[in-house]
Amino acid sequence: MKGGERLQEEKILESGSSRPLRWLGAVSYLPIFILQFSIFNLQRPLSAEPLLTLPQALSLSLDSNRAYRISVLEARSAKESVSWGEAGLLPKLDATASYGKGVNEARVTRVGTPEQYIRNAESTTKLAGLNGTWTLFDGLAALAAHDRLASTAALAGERKEQMRQNLASLVTLAYVDVVRQRTLLAALDSAVALSQERVKITKGKYGFGGVSKLEMLQAQLDLNQDLSARLKQAVAVGTGKRNLNRLLAREDSVAYEVEDSIRLDPPQAYQDLRAAAMERSPDIRQAIWTQRAASAGLREYVGHLLPQVGLSLGYNYSLAEAQVGAVTSNEALGWAYGVNVKMNLFDGFTLPADYRNARRAVAKAGLQLDETRDAVGASLSEAHAAYVANMEELSLETANMALARENVGIAMERLRLGTIASLELRAAQENFVSAETRLVSARFESKRAETELLRLAGRLAPSSGP
Repeated sequence: MKGGERLQEEKILESGSSRPLRWLGAVSYLPIFILQFSIFNLQRPLSAEPLLTLPQALSLSLDSNRAYRISVLEARSAKESVSWGEAGLLPKLDATASYGKGVNEARVTRVGTPEQYIRNAESTTKLAGLNGTWTLFDGLAALAAHDRLASTAALAGERKEQMRQNLASLVTLAYVDVVRQRTLLAALDSAVALSQERVKITKGKYGFGGVSKLEMLQAQLDLNQDLSARLKQAVAVGTGKRNLNRLLAREDSVAYEVEDSIRLDPPQAYQDLRAAAMERSPDIRQAIWTQRAASAGLREYVGHLLPQVGLSLGYNYSLAEAQVGAVTSNEALGWAYGVNVKMNLFDGFTLPADYRNARRAVAKAGLQLDETRDAVGASLSEAHAAYVANMEELSLETANMALARENVGIAMERLRLGTIASLELRAAQENFVSAETRLVSARFESKRAETELLRLAGRLAPSSGP
């Protein structure tokens, strides 16, 4: 009867009928699912580590990462420096006051009078006033300076946005790397569980003479190898967690747990991503604002080549007193106003040289803008090609994983029935772990390509004002 059951089992395995095969696979690898669930999920309550999600990690990084916080402060300072007064368009008003006193040895000689010699002759001077100046025309250099300041502030804001997108990319990849290492650790947990079951079965059969001692020892050696691999993988998990903690500006020893799997966003149309990248890419926008700042700088230098017309207005009080001299007291109070015109005729050729350099800066900024657009487009195309290839590989490895899981389940059941040697189970087990590793790697690479696409398009992290 037992031989008939084995013959029937072989016919099922060799036949093309999928229904019996699916039934047998479901029964055979059900213990594997139980082992995976118990090992992977029971570890969390025992560790009592708080769960850190990817959105939480991104939020923490933006709040605590020092490099990003520096870029935020720089962007705010640049924005606050944009003003009409900083550009030189508003009048300036100064209040002045002074008091001076002198003590002198005086010798006074007048016509028809004897010479006088006065010791410690005192003189005092008192001044106070309000004086304002206003440049009415400077060749529109002040307007250009205001545009330059605004462009510089926008450039600082784009640098901050670039730092934001880059930081989000680093945190995302560091986080999913921890998930990847954690998933591989769970796969090795399953391998250890299978090896332990294999050792248990071979020891039982060896006691009854069903297998040789060599086969039993080989099963124990394979278990030790799996345990060693699991220890190394646990170290890799700890290294990944410490790297993520550093990005979050936290202590390396802060304990936490991550999500169970790497989640992929729904795919986006390539043309939509390209249009978004050309419009919102921090690299391109930085190049645009650099060009605008250079153009404003050129107009500013042109303005300095033209005459400047200014207005001055003041109200002053002065009092001068002296013990010697023809006038012993002089007091004045009143308005003073005027118009001044200034034009530089020669300054050692520095202004024309600056003008030529400003023209070169405009040309350079234009070339850099074109180069940046081409570079972003090429990077986007490369990232999209990698994303498509990785998604196809992910689909293939997902199917392979299902086959490997079913294969190892069948192999375990046949080992219990005694129809295969334990070495054949080991081969199925290695294929299972290899399939799990390739699947996790394909998902990680897909997430990496997806992250790069979103970063280039400026969609990885929501933008914020300075």
